[in-house]
Amino acid sequence: MAVGDIGKKAIQFGRNVAYGLKGSTVGWAEGIGIRQIQANMTADQKKHLLEYGKKAEQAALRNGKTAKQAKDISRDARRELGERILAKQTKGYQVGDFLGYGVRNIYKNKKDGMPFDKAVQKAFTKTVKDDKGNLVKQLNAKAIAGTAVTAGMAARVASGGGLYKDRNGNTNIPVIPFI
Repeated sequence: MAVGDIGKKAIQFGRNVAYGLKGSTVGWAEGIGIRQIQANMTADQKKHLLEYGKKAEQAALRNGKTAKQAKDISRDARRELGERILAKQTKGYQVGDFLGYGVRNIYKNKKDGMPFDKAVQKAFTKTVKDDKGNLVKQLNAKAIAGTAVTAGMAARVASGGGLYKDRNGNTNIPVIPFI
């Protein structure tokens, strides 16, 4: 693999992380390109997209849209679902989503007018079914861990360190003490 290829892969990984931080599958898809997305899909994924698009088209026709409008709605629905499926399979997007999930949800909840304490509570809990089938609130470990890593990295940079060196110039892994 040539140095230029490694650089291109590193840049794409960084872009995927940024899209994951934002939770933006649309930006990810625009960066990758629709043809490349379709080329990376399995036969089952393509079949699922076609079925999803047909349902969207039928719903649009039932709601009084013209045939052309319904086709456009179908195409947009297929593209959006394909973006969500494939973006979330890339490592870079997964890293960014892990780091940005909790912070992004707090921001969204605050933007929706929620008090800060409720916004944090909602961002770090999820609703699951218990053994008896009842819906219960549970801490979301992914959101908590990702936010802790993000906050630790931000504190490290704010204190004069960087991604690979602490404020004293020692090379180590961020957020993991003594390494």
